[in-house]
Amino acid sequence: MVPRRRYDIEAEALIISPDDGD
Repeated sequence: MVPRRRYDIEAEALIISPDDGD
């Protein structure tokens, strides 16, 4: 839902989450 790049800045931990590119 949210841009993966944003996650990188917001919280790297979220990048490893299976919620990448939903």
